[in-house]
Amino acid sequence: MTQPQPNTPQPIVTSVPALIRHSHTVWRLLLENATKETIAVPLTDDTIECLVFRGNIGDVFSASGVSKSYYSPIRKFLMECGAITILERGTAHNPSLVVLDPDRPPPTVLPSIVKSEEERLTLAEEVGRLSHTVEVWETRLGGINIQEALRNFERRISRLESADKREIGESD
Repeated sequence: MTQPQPNTPQPIVTSVPALIRHSHTVWRLLLENATKETIAVPLTDDTIECLVFRGNIGDVFSASGVSKSYYSPIRKFLMECGAITILERGTAHNPSLVVLDPDRPPPTVLPSIVKSEEERLTLAEEVGRLSHTVEVWETRLGGINIQEALRNFERRISRLESADKREIGESD
């Protein structure tokens, strides 16, 4: 693969976060170097026709002029927004295989800082129910000291082993 070259210089807009600017630059270079291919859908017998970039992603980042400190955040950002799907991570001897979705370019604004979606969060009612269940178990069991329980098991096993040795006539 030849070194990817951006076809038109893009003005630097300082009001847009660097991650967004750099993601769009890398995205454009990936699109320019992608070809339409028919590929197998992983874990199925299906095939689809899509835009595929085959090559060294590091070359694309180098051609974009993006600092190496942005490589992972950009790759993560492009994958999370659905712009790319990396089917095979490249090595020194094998190219990466990246599927691009031209209909899902990276967003022009950073998403709000939310660690998870609302429906994935444990609701207060569920936390209360789980807490109550644990309290009931502790009450019924009289509390459990895991370390003490393991020591008891170890003592019992040692006694059984000693008893077996005495019955067989072995010495310690």
